[in-house]
Amino acid sequence: FVWLATGRACTRSTTPVATMAQAGATLQNYNNDLVRCIEELREKREDLNRSVAQDEEEKAKIQNDLRILTERLARINDNLARKVASRNECAPTTRRPSPHARCHKLSARQAQCAAGAL
Repeated sequence: FVWLATGRACTRSTTPVATMAQAGATLQNYNNDLVRCIEELREKREDLNRSVAQDEEEKAKIQNDLRILTERLARINDNLARKVASRNECAPTTRRPSPHARCHKLSARQAQCAAGAL
């Protein structure tokens, strides 16, 4: 018996030339299938490489945008903190006095005027 690549056994009645030709054709078919599969895998790999490159570009752009926005947020927070501190410093001097405090100040001024007029 002679085993072919197909896994079938040939009997001795088959001529050796026919058996060799058949085995060669079967091997050629397998070879063609392997080449086709390898080409398909290469194409898929190239597609994945392109997809990965696009994702990496998008990631880099987003990271850059995030860096810019983080710096901008830090500047705004600093400015806001300074402005709030300034506002809080000015608040006691610009606050309207209560009516009771106004009367007290008026009485104090009247007393000063009276003392100065005397």
